[in-house]
Amino acid sequence: MLKRVDKLGLEEDYQNRDDTQNIIRCILCLPLLPAADILAALQEIRETICHDMQMSRQLQQLVTYVQRHGSTPGTSRLPHLADVKYV
Repeated sequence: MLKRVDKLGLEEDYQNRDDTQNIIRCILCLPLLPAADILAALQEIRETICHDMQMSRQLQQLVTYVQRHGSTPGTSRLPHLADVKYV
């Protein structure tokens, strides 16, 4: 995920802008949510980016990347926390 942030050129914004930092932190925390809430949270993040003209197109691309590759149950290469069985 952080490699994608760097690849999209968001590293400087992440270091210098609180709004960008908050969005990226929210994205990183998605797997900690209950599985049923992840898509709604991702949509809320997307709406926040769309409503704030200061947010960059790169953040929109990051959300699209996450939606396609990672934080939704059943599509992630890593198990979602809701799917982990504790012994």
